[in-house]
Amino acid sequence: MPLELTYTDAALKGRITPELEVRARADIDAMGPFLPESRDKLTVLRVYILACLEHGGQRDDAFEVKLGQYRKEFEFIYRNAKRPDGSRVTFMSVPIERA
Repeated sequence: MPLELTYTDAALKGRITPELEVRARADIDAMGPFLPESRDKLTVLRVYILACLEHGGQRDDAFEVKLGQYRKEFEFIYRNAKRPDGSRVTFMSVPIERA
């Protein structure tokens, strides 16, 4: 089964499998419906994150550095991803007061 999406990270490209892509797609689909372009961007980033988690080893290796970068990028894209109804993902915050 070939990969459905395009992956541009040369260091991770050889470590991406169709199974990893299916797993990432399922993770994104579980997060809610998104417009196709947002869904694909999130899926690619999730594949990169999963690949880094599977192949990372030591605290300062390249996979750990990439993992941190891709997690930040994923959070940014996720917060700005559009849903089919045109809305965006929102987070609710609750102020905490000390007694």
